[in-house]
This record gives sequence, C-alpha cells and structure tokens, in this order.
Amino acid sequence: MGFPMGFRNIDIPRSLLYTASAMAYINNLIYFFLSLLTLSRLPQDDSYLWPEFQEIHSPISPTSGEMIKNSLPVITFRIVAEKLTDSEEDFGCAVCLSSLKEDDEIRELCNCNHIFHRNCLDKWIDNYQDTCPFCRCPLLPPPEQS
Repeated sequence: MGFPMGFRNIDIPRSLLYTASAMAYINNLIYFFLSLLTLSRLPQDDSYLWPEFQEIHSPISPTSGEMIKNSLPVITFRIVAEKLTDSEEDFGCAVCLSSLKEDDEIRELCNCNHIFHRNCLDKWIDNYQDTCPFCRCPLLPPPEQS
C-alpha cells in the first residue's frame, strides 16, 4: 500500500490549520475547567437513563430461571410442524441459527409462540435472560393481579 503515484503533498491553507488548532485548544481548556468542577464525569449508575425500563426488567435469579424452564413444556418439533402443514417456511432456532428437524426437542413460548431448541433456550435462560431471544417479549405472561 502507499500513496497514489501522482501524490506529492496537500496544500492546506494556514488559516484552516490555525482554526483547527485554536478549536482544539479551546476544547482542552473547557474540559480542564469542567474537570475542576467535576462536571465532566457522568454518573457511573445508569439509573438516570430509563427509569421505566428498570421497573419492568430485573435480572432473574437461578431459581426463577428453573421456574421458567419448568413452566415451558418440552415437545418435539414434529408436533408443531403438524400444526403448520400449510407453511413451506423453513423454521430455525434463532439462538443457534440451525434448522429445526422433526425429532428435535423444542420449547414453544406461550407469549409469542416462537420456538427454539430446548438446549438453546435453556442456555439462554441460564444466562439470566427472561425475554424471548427473537422478539424480546417476556418468556412467561405476567402474573395475574388480583
């Protein structure tokens, strides 16, 4: 690699160079004064970003992960394929990206009806995920409020 054959040098006007240098100097000066006032650092906590998101989404514990696994039944893809005989679409697991075969054990989610290999979804849940890997809706419906 290198520069093109006809390349010699670039003529940049001195006024442009002086302007860029002055802007960099002003930027450093502003940053210096803000750091003296400790205003240049953002809070380490992300709670100020999306308070409504924190109310909805909380990390799941290993026990609730086991509860989610127990709530989602394991079936074979053959059962789902019989319901979808009209469709000629090739269904695949969105976690491992491989096609589903008739004998594969799968879990069908109750909220969004997406299907995944049982092992793939179990690993997803073991990584403290409580939403669908494909559409991000909750794996289980919210508890009924009385």
